[in-house]
Amino acid sequence: MQKVPVQKVRSVSVGDVFDAEVKEMSSLGQGVVKHPKGLTCFVSGVWTGESGKFKITELKRGFAQARVIEFSNSSTSRQPAPCQYHGFESSECGGCPWMFVDYQAQLSEKQRRVSAAIGRIDERWSGRVLEIIGSPNALGYRNRTQLKSDGHKLGFIASKSHTLVDVETCSILTPALSETLKQLRQTLPNSDWSPKRNSHKRGSNSRSASARGSLARSKSPKPSWTSVDIDDETPSDMASINQRLPFKQANDEQNDRMKHWLRKQLEAIAADEHDAMKIVELFCGSGNFTEVLAGHPSASVIAAEGSEEAIATLRAKNWPSVSAFVVNLFESSAFKAFLRKCRGMDILFLDPPRDGLKEKEGLFVKSARPRHVLYVSCDLATFCRDLVDFKQNGYTLDSLQPIDLFPQTPHVELMAKLSVKKK
Repeated sequence: MQKVPVQKVRSVSVGDVFDAEVKEMSSLGQGVVKHPKGLTCFVSGVWTGESGKFKITELKRGFAQARVIEFSNSSTSRQPAPCQYHGFESSECGGCPWMFVDYQAQLSEKQRRVSAAIGRIDERWSGRVLEIIGSPNALGYRNRTQLKSDGHKLGFIASKSHTLVDVETCSILTPALSETLKQLRQTLPNSDWSPKRNSHKRGSNSRSASARGSLARSKSPKPSWTSVDIDDETPSDMASINQRLPFKQANDEQNDRMKHWLRKQLEAIAADEHDAMKIVELFCGSGNFTEVLAGHPSASVIAAEGSEEAIATLRAKNWPSVSAFVVNLFESSAFKAFLRKCRGMDILFLDPPRDGLKEKEGLFVKSARPRHVLYVSCDLATFCRDLVDFKQNGYTLDSLQPIDLFPQTPHVELMAKLSVKKK
C-alpha cells in the first residue's frame, strides 16, 4: 500500500470541490493532488502536470480519494484508451489504469519512480539505475489471466468494487489467449461456473506454502463468482476452476529478456571469479530461471521453493547440476535450516513474490554470506526495504535494470546486481 502521512484536517467533507494540479503519481499509479486545506488526495485517471476541478469522494484516516470533474489543463501524453472497458467506475474494468496515456509516458514515469526510490536509499546509487526495458508489445502481451464468472457473465472485477464486468475482448491478452476467451464465452450461460456449485473447490496454487497460509488465514466474505484461470498453453476446455495455475511470468518476450540479463550477469561473475560457482536460488518456482543457472558450465545450483508441486515439476526436468528442496522461505527456522545447506555459496539468486525477502536471519553470517546477489523483484517497495538491509550488511548496488512486464499498469519489475567486497 502507498504510505501517506497522517494529517489532521478539519472542515474537509465528502463532496467538496476544489482546484488543484497533479504534482506526482503515487506508488499505486494514482495522481496526487492537494486540497487547499492541505489534505493529500489520490485521483485515478489523471497524469502528472494536469490540473482542474476535483471532488472528494471518500475520506480516509489522513488522506482522501477524489475524482476529476473537469480539466483546465490536460497532458499531451493523454490518448483515447484502446479498450471499451477501460475506466474507473463500478461498471468499468480498471485493470489497466494507465491505458489513457501513451506508452512512452508510462515508461518515463516508471523510470522516474525507480530512480527516485533508489536515490532515497543512497543518492550515489540513483545513477546506477539503467534505462528501463520497454515491452515490444504494449498490447496483446499477456499470456495468462484470471477471469471471474457467475455462470452468466465472464470478465473481470471492477476496481474498488465487487461488480463483475462482462467482457467480450481484452486488448492486453495474446492472440491465443483472446481466442480462448472467445471460446469460453460461447459456453455462457454455464451452470458449471455457478458460485454455489464451486464454493467447495476454492484453492490456491501460489508461489510458496507460506503465501497459501496467509490466504487461508484471511477472513473475507464468500465471493459471488467463480474464478476461471487460463493461459495460452491451455485449451479452453481445460480452464482451471477456482484453482490458480502454476506461476509463470505473464509476458513471454520480457521473460526472455530477463533470462538474457541473468545469463550475462553469470558470465561476468564467472569471468571475474575464475572458479566453479555455487549458486543458491530462492523462490525458484518450477524452474523458469533455474534453467539459466543450470546452463552455466561452472555452476552447481541449490534451489528452494515453498510449493511441493513446483519442486516436483523442477525435479522432473533432471538437470544434473540442480538440487531442489521444498522450503517455507517465510518461516524463520526453516529458512535458517536451509541456509546450513548453503555454506560457501558464491551467488545468491532470488525472485520472490511481492513480500520480498522477509526472512534474512543467518544470511549475512560469514559461513553463508554470498559474494554476489542477483535479485529479481516484482515490487519496488519491498525491494527497497531489502536493499536497505543488504546495504547495512556491506553490500553495494552495482546496477539496477528496470523492465516493464505489464504495460498499461504502474507495475515495474527490477533486476539488481549487488556485491560485497572480499576481505
